[in-house]
Amino acid sequence: MSFLTNFPTKKFTLSSQLSIECFDIFNTIIIDEKTKTNPKFIKSFFVNDINRIENLKGTKYTTPDFFWLTIYANSFTSFSDLPKNTNFIENDLNLKYNGKVYYIQNAKLITDIKENDMIVLYTTNGTAPTDWHFAGLVKEYDSIFRRIILKKEYENENPTADTTNLTIYIYRKQTDSTYVEIAGSGSQYTLGRKEDEINKIQKIYASSRKLETYSPFKSIINDTYDFSDSPSEDTIIYRLCNNLNDGVLESYKLSYETLLDFEIEKSAESKQLKLFSNGAARALDASISSLGKNKFKLGKIIGL
Repeated sequence: MSFLTNFPTKKFTLSSQLSIECFDIFNTIIIDEKTKTNPKFIKSFFVNDINRIENLKGTKYTTPDFFWLTIYANSFTSFSDLPKNTNFIENDLNLKYNGKVYYIQNAKLITDIKENDMIVLYTTNGTAPTDWHFAGLVKEYDSIFRRIILKKEYENENPTADTTNLTIYIYRKQTDSTYVEIAGSGSQYTLGRKEDEINKIQKIYASSRKLETYSPFKSIINDTYDFSDSPSEDTIIYRLCNNLNDGVLESYKLSYETLLDFEIEKSAESKQLKLFSNGAARALDASISSLGKNKFKLGKIIGL
């Protein structure tokens, strides 16, 4: 690719003492925003997924020599920025966000909880070590949505009872082999709703049109708010923590966005790739080719 010949070169010596001469790609250029957003120079097209920029070579320009400009037109910084297939995205997200979310019943605020604390739900048989039913380590505590996000939820394959005591017990590590219960945790907090981390709710909307967001602490019946440690029954957060299937939020035309919704929508936007017109690409390529190695430096701004 002729573009690379404009970069200065550097020599790298490997551990085997073999010397390799490489293009110094850190000495790069910037195409100014006016050029990248001018409709005279830019057009867009849809791409479902591509593994490498090279896959676009020769498909949209009159010459494949210009395809490197796609990186700059779309501000790509790594292969992770490239458009991906929706199924691939969902699989990737499920691997990345594979925890479990525990909402606190009635949206009660937890006052003492930290990352890596252990959460235990026992069976209704008792609270002996063998009575644990579900457990996991805290990844994050979200005080806004009154929920604990576990790194991963573990289930006892041979529980002492089939039913779960919904009381939440919080334990903190003291030594490499011991955890102690946080004072009062077993008498203060009860499990409300559970959901997979990938499906955790991120935003509340005033309608399905998603134009206006609401605070979780807003009342569903008027414009009042309750930010207390135990919000009232008419707040959105109270409903989110207890039951999403009772139809109350829908009856007030409220909707919500999950983490998965957000990521899929973001990926859809990234599938609209920008390309410079052939004329603009030719002009930019010629301008950059005329720079010379001594002027091809980090932060050099190019425009039309």
